[in-house]
Amino acid sequence: MNAKHNLITLGMASALLALPAAPAFAWSSVEYVKARVVNVEPIMQTVQVRGPGRRVCWTQEQTRQIRRPVSNPDSIGNTVIGAVLGGIAGYQFGHGHGRNAPAVAGALLGGAIANNMSNGYSQSYTETIPVERCKIKHRYRTVEQIVGYRVSYLYQGEVFTTRMNHRPKRFIRLRVSERVTPVN
Repeated sequence: MNAKHNLITLGMASALLALPAAPAFAWSSVEYVKARVVNVEPIMQTVQVRGPGRRVCWTQEQTRQIRRPVSNPDSIGNTVIGAVLGGIAGYQFGHGHGRNAPAVAGALLGGAIANNMSNGYSQSYTETIPVERCKIKHRYRTVEQIVGYRVSYLYQGEVFTTRMNHRPKRFIRLRVSERVTPVN
C-alpha cells in the first residue's frame, strides 16, 4: 500500500510542477505617474434648450344643445277632450245599463293621459357661446455645449489621446500596470 501511496504522491507532485505559473498567483504592480498635457480640445454638441414658457390664449366658439320645457296653452282643452273620450270608452266597456264606474274611470284615465301629453312639450334650440382656451407655449433655442475634452498627453516620449469629462490642468495622472490608463 505504501508503494501505491508513493506513486500517487509522486504523480500529483509532477503534475503540479508541470503547470505553468498562473497569473492569479502573480502580483502585478500598479504605479501612478504624471504625464504632461500637450493639447486640449473641447468636444462640442448642439442641443435644444427649452426657455421659459408664455401663456397663449384664444377665444373659441362652442355650440351646445339646450332643451327647455314649455307649457302648452291648449293643455286644459286637451285634458277635457281626453276625459270625454275616456268616459265614452269606459261607458262602452261597461255596456251601458247604468254602470257608471267604468265611465268615470275612463274619464279620469283619459284626462290624465291627455294632460301629461300636453305638458310633455319641450323646446330645443342651439346656443353658441365664446369660450377662452389657453396653453403654455415654450420657445426653444439651439446652443453649442461642451460635453467633454479630447486630451493629448506625452508619456515616455509618445503622444497619446484620451477623452475626459473635465478640463485638465498642465499634468494628468496615469495608472500604469500592464497597460496605461488616465485617472480622472
